[in-house]
Amino acid sequence: MKSSEQFLSICSFDGDADLSWELQIANDVRDQVLSAMDKSEPPDNLTPKNHTNGYEALVPKDASDPWLLPIHLSNPQLITANSKELGCEDADPKCPEWAAEGECTSNAVWMMANCRKSCHSCQGGDKAWKLRTHIQANYHNSTDNVARIVRVESVRINNVEIDEKKQNVKVFGRMVLSWNDTNIAWDKNQWGLSWLNFYWIQIWTPQIVQLNGASTSNPGQVSSKVLAANYTGQVYLWADFSFSTPFKFQYEDYPNDMQKVCFKFDDKRLLAVHFTVSDGVKNKEREATTDPFVSGWKIVDVDVNVGSPR
Repeated sequence: MKSSEQFLSICSFDGDADLSWELQIANDVRDQVLSAMDKSEPPDNLTPKNHTNGYEALVPKDASDPWLLPIHLSNPQLITANSKELGCEDADPKCPEWAAEGECTSNAVWMMANCRKSCHSCQGGDKAWKLRTHIQANYHNSTDNVARIVRVESVRINNVEIDEKKQNVKVFGRMVLSWNDTNIAWDKNQWGLSWLNFYWIQIWTPQIVQLNGASTSNPGQVSSKVLAANYTGQVYLWADFSFSTPFKFQYEDYPNDMQKVCFKFDDKRLLAVHFTVSDGVKNKEREATTDPFVSGWKIVDVDVNVGSPR
């Protein structure tokens, strides 16, 4: 059983009752570990997959203020790389097919090196590619036993599935996380770039797992969509998530029942991350539940808190 100093929770309040009355749900904290594909060989024996292209960071070329980053990704777009840029070509004619099958994420090591155009890894052209290579050559993916401070910049709830018969609630959404990594800071005047996109395998990133999942075989999922940094070393991660948790519904106040459901998550590495929540999320400016689909219930509010397991 995992016992960390703190965890992060997203709590959805459902129903029409007075929000001053809350039912706290506390489940046993369980250590869940997500498995990640880390292949080092080219794609082989492709089979059809349900794949949605990842979101590219729509970052102003000369942006110096991190708040210029687009936090809500309701209409994701892809940056189209110019194939005429120096060094921005695919090494294999099958690269577009592999990219469409999702190999840019599942087989990122090989695809980033050989399918640069199809994987949209040419942001900034050859200059950006050389900067990534330079950063990786000198990068040490370690925390020196010091917890990194990771801030929740934005949360969006897209969908909530409620199964009252099975007593289970599942939430789908997107979040933006940020942290500082001085190992990837660079001189923007020397390199001519203010922003740079990375793949999650290239630099340190949080490894989010759910602590109160419905089962050990279904610990929830967090998939990284965009990883971008500015020249100061400030890193931003856009990620989609789905969390599922058992929940005992209470109906004593029908038809004004109000349920409070908590989804707890943490970094799977013990004490590796200390979470904080941005003021924008605390005051709801960067928290959204835009038209989520919830069967028979209405989402009244969502809170993101940092707390200690009980």
